[in-house]
Amino acid sequence: MRLLLAAAAAALSAVMPLPAPAAAAPMDDGRFSVYVVNMPPLQPAAQAPADRYFGVQKLSNLGLRNMVRDMVLEGTSPLALPEQLGRISGVESALDDWQEHYPQDRWLPGAMLEFAEFLQSKQQAFTDDLALGYLLYLSMRFAGTQPARWAQQVLATYTLVPPFDMSTIPPPGLHASVGEQLFPKLRR
Repeated sequence: MRLLLAAAAAALSAVMPLPAPAAAAPMDDGRFSVYVVNMPPLQPAAQAPADRYFGVQKLSNLGLRNMVRDMVLEGTSPLALPEQLGRISGVESALDDWQEHYPQDRWLPGAMLEFAEFLQSKQQAFTDDLALGYLLYLSMRFAGTQPARWAQQVLATYTLVPPFDMSTIPPPGLHASVGEQLFPKLRR
């Protein structure tokens, strides 16, 4: 029986490790060290993360670019425009939100330029006005970048037209003043 208990105790000691002796407490040597850490202040992220969503339609930066490319593939048909109006306003609001939160994002100028080129291709008065606004913004805000240079080249092709029809203006010199022209004296 003693032999059996001794064998069991030997087997248990081989399976179960003995507790380690308690480590000695670290000694305090009473000396202090001073470290100076020079670090610039943290800046907000320049690049928008892919899981950040912008605008009323909650588009990511990749989703916005894909939506513009899809509309470009749909073509310039006037029949496609009514279906695209909701997406155009969604891209507008997303670009505005994206620019507000990540103004230094390097994808932003390219996305704006692609959207402006798409708007120009629609050849509608309101889309041309919108495209002109994006092109002007690109050329001023992101001056020196490739999209800004491209926008300036496109802007150079525009011809300024007065907001009224020149053929309806009467020839000069018929009346002495504007008042006489607008309010002629009636003679009988």
